[in-house]
Amino acid sequence: LTAVNRAVPEAYMDEIFHVPQAQAYCARQFHVWDDKITTLPGTYVLPAVAAAAWDALSPLLGVRAAGVEAICSTAGLRAFNAAAGSLVPAVLFLILAARHPHEAMTNVALNALAIALLPTCFFFHLVFYTDTLSTLT
Repeated sequence: LTAVNRAVPEAYMDEIFHVPQAQAYCARQFHVWDDKITTLPGTYVLPAVAAAAWDALSPLLGVRAAGVEAICSTAGLRAFNAAAGSLVPAVLFLILAARHPHEAMTNVALNALAIALLPTCFFFHLVFYTDTLSTLT
C-alpha cells in the first residue's frame, strides 16, 4: 500500500469519482452525489462512520489524531479499503466451506486465498474502489 501511495499519491482511475464522494460523506454532506457513480452509497458511508467514531473516541483514549483527515484522505481511504480487503480471504473461506462441506479445509483455504489474490481482485484492495466492499457484502 505504501508503494501505491508513493507511486500514485493522487486519485487514480475511478478514484477520481470515489474519493471525492467518500470525502463529501466524511464531511457529512450526504446530499452530494456524483451522477457518474453507479454504486450504492454504503461504500462511502462506512469510512465516514469510521472517521466519526474515531473522532468521538480519540479524546477518550487520549489519542490526538483527527479521524476525518486520517481516514478520509486518499491514502486513508486506500488503507480503509486494504483493511476491508484483508477480510476477503476469510469471507471466501466461509463461503467455500459452506458450499463444499466435504472438501478438506486446507484445500478450501488454499482456494479462498487463490481467489482473493487474483489480480483483478487483489489490485482493487490497494485503491479506493467499490469492488472490495461489494465483495464482502
